[in-house]
Amino acid sequence: MQLKSSHYFIGIQLDDDIKQWLRTLQKQCQSQGYRYNNWVHPNDFHITLQFLGPVQQSTLEQWIHKLKTLHDWKAFSLVIGGFGHFGKQSQPRVLWVDVEKTNSLQMLYEDIQSLAHVMNHPSEKRPFHPHITLAKKWKDPNVFIQEDEITQTTEKKWIKVHKVALFEIHPNQQPKYAVIQEIQLKS
Repeated sequence: MQLKSSHYFIGIQLDDDIKQWLRTLQKQCQSQGYRYNNWVHPNDFHITLQFLGPVQQSTLEQWIHKLKTLHDWKAFSLVIGGFGHFGKQSQPRVLWVDVEKTNSLQMLYEDIQSLAHVMNHPSEKRPFHPHITLAKKWKDPNVFIQEDEITQTTEKKWIKVHKVALFEIHPNQQPKYAVIQEIQLKS
């Protein structure tokens, strides 16, 4: 009998005030008729750095050990704001908030990619596009969004990146993501 392994990812944790602001943006989208099956739980808002997929316990412990080397990283700031989507504009598969791609964020991402390489984890094939997912899976095939109806916001927020975490995914729970290991970056 084979043991089933959990799925994991590495990401940036967000502060509660930012999660609250993102929840307000979700409500704005809902009031404008956006129809999704899955609206991300506010406690699940994050910026993904590396999806790991299924990981056995022994490999998970190695990941935790390797991630602790990130404690030498200094905290940095980013700007978030503005909406984007993946998929058809008229029925976006994923709705997200944009994350500024700074040198600090790119270097952190590349360091985690280097760790993945050392761990013999497959490298990410898609280019790094930092974002915060608000909703997934368009609900109604008969409802479309016109281009001029796409939600727009000029409001931007500064966020402080001071924690990176290893998350475990619990697909049948709300919230879905549980922090397994937190790495505090230097102030």
